[in-house]
Amino acid sequence: MMERTSYRDGGVGHCGLGGSPDAADRKSKTVQDDRAKVLGVITEAAHAGIIGDRIAERLGWLPFRVRPRTSDLRKAGLIFDSQRREKNANGIGCIVWVARDFAGPVNIGGAA
Repeated sequence: MMERTSYRDGGVGHCGLGGSPDAADRKSKTVQDDRAKVLGVITEAAHAGIIGDRIAERLGWLPFRVRPRTSDLRKAGLIFDSQRREKNANGIGCIVWVARDFAGPVNIGGAA
């Protein structure tokens, strides 16, 4: 098995059961490209931002493929929660993501 970075280091995680280590190995080869594609769609949305389900639609993916990448990009400080919510097709309020260049002031830890 190839050596990979840990999930905390930007790698792809797994739970060690069944086929998950093999799946993580395969995903580790495409995760950077997937992150770049998701970031591209969010950046194109500019100030309006975009929810994960719409990112998935634009990329022809299932929403479950987008969610880990938005989490990665948020942790990297490349995208931000706009503090706005839009409903998806199921009527669930979802985070409207914006790229760093289009984010307004960020409230960290309750500071104004």
